[in-house]
Amino acid sequence: MHGGDGQGAWVSDPFRYDLFISYAHGPRLPNGHGPLKRWSKQFRDLLEVNLSLYLGRPARIFFDEGERLNESLDALASLETQFAQDLAHSAMLQVHVSRPYLGSKWCAHELNGWLAGLPTKLGGVERRISVVRVGDTGDIVWPEALAPGGTQLPGNRFHDEGSIVPWGMNLDFEGDAPSPAFSAELINTAGVIHRRLMELDSEARRREAEAQQVRALDAGITGVRSVYLHGREREADWWNRTADELTQLDVEVQPITGPAPDEDEGDVWRSLSRVASQCEAMLLVGGNAYELAADLDVVGRDRRNFIQSKFSKFLPCAVVDRTGLKNDRFLRAAKLRGIDWLDARTPEWGDGFRGWLGDAARRTANKYGIDEGPATSPPPSPPPPPAHDPVI
Repeated sequence: MHGGDGQGAWVSDPFRYDLFISYAHGPRLPNGHGPLKRWSKQFRDLLEVNLSLYLGRPARIFFDEGERLNESLDALASLETQFAQDLAHSAMLQVHVSRPYLGSKWCAHELNGWLAGLPTKLGGVERRISVVRVGDTGDIVWPEALAPGGTQLPGNRFHDEGSIVPWGMNLDFEGDAPSPAFSAELINTAGVIHRRLMELDSEARRREAEAQQVRALDAGITGVRSVYLHGREREADWWNRTADELTQLDVEVQPITGPAPDEDEGDVWRSLSRVASQCEAMLLVGGNAYELAADLDVVGRDRRNFIQSKFSKFLPCAVVDRTGLKNDRFLRAAKLRGIDWLDARTPEWGDGFRGWLGDAARRTANKYGIDEGPATSPPPSPPPPPAHDPVI
């Protein structure tokens, strides 16, 4: 859910931060400060205001407040452990690219830690990184993550062409952008981040729904909330009998209105497809050979594909054979469409249904690309931080 209380990221779990800002302080001055830290901090403050307007709630941005990164972390925690967690639990990474950044071992450590903790496939690397160009970098080669295939991510530019000095350098912003050009580019930056956060939120919600479906199927009868049972009105007796037996197993049957009309095109089809998309699995009542042959194509293949395309929902499917229709031709046709077969000619067919749910869970997990094992794993630790880095 969105972190509406300001305690978590706007994007759905597992994120705690909307944005993690990675930047270079620049070469150490005699007073111990880096010349770019002040600029980056003021930039962060303005970005936080603009992004919060887009989000409709305070943005959560992780930023290094200290002279070194770990001063903004819990001093009692292991740097590597908490560092990896904060990076992994940030929805996006913003990189302030400058010549000092590209020469900093510490910044490279941050980027590598981010890549190590990036949840598999969620959003993709390019959609998860916001590039802010702080100064011209000349011929310095960018890391692959920031320049895939040698092409630099365009990002947002906050400096004049050819200049290594960012707009507003040496100025106190005092809550205001230092120039109209800065303000316009900042608004654009916040808007891009907002759009990407929306994409990530949508994908995070979809992936959680997929994981919940797999968990429900894997839990069997106690986990499954509802099953879509397809049958035609002319086979209402078989449909009702099957629905009653599933209900006795404490499985909710959809649609609650009964079997589908013999002709269910148009609005009826779309309505039933939406109902099916809310279920964990689909069953096809098999009582008549000709009806089942048609339903294997129309429902078991075409409509399941439509549901997956329209609602991002894969429905494992099986035939509930009520009259002994199974033969080699039917089994081959069902297999080609990814449909299993349950022999329901005896009252004990519920045992077969229970066993099938476990197989359905594995097939669904495979379809979604969900690895077996815990739904969430701790992010891998990034490489150890550099022992000494005079340019951070």
